[in-house]
Amino acid sequence: MAEQEGEKSFAPTEKRKKDAAKNGDVLRSKELATAVGVLVGAVWLKFAGPWLFDAMQDTLRASFTLDRAAIEDFTPNKLLIGALVAVLPPVFVLGAIVLASSVFSQIGLSDGRWNMGNLAPKASRINPMSGLKRMFGTQGLI
Repeated sequence: MAEQEGEKSFAPTEKRKKDAAKNGDVLRSKELATAVGVLVGAVWLKFAGPWLFDAMQDTLRASFTLDRAAIEDFTPNKLLIGALVAVLPPVFVLGAIVLASSVFSQIGLSDGRWNMGNLAPKASRINPMSGLKRMFGTQGLI
């Protein structure tokens, strides 16, 4: 028998290992996903950063360059849409690349398994009372 209640005395069987992997209960490194995302983002900024910065520079230049026609025919929604069309594509590409690299780094750790059940919110983890107890209780004083 185990000495303590939480301590297991036997190694898990193959069936338990397979069931745990099937349910998505495998070891994952959050730091690995963060590191991969930061690294991929930095490499993207190194090579495709001029695309983003040129788009931002052109947008700012167009926004702050005013002539008489721009003042008389002032349409802020047209300026905003033009700015979004110029700047959002590089930002979306950066976000998609960082997201994909983070997801693939986690899938690589789990031998290519993907469990959609892990994306569902768990009501047991969203308990405001336990959060308040943690912030204002004895643990929060430390």
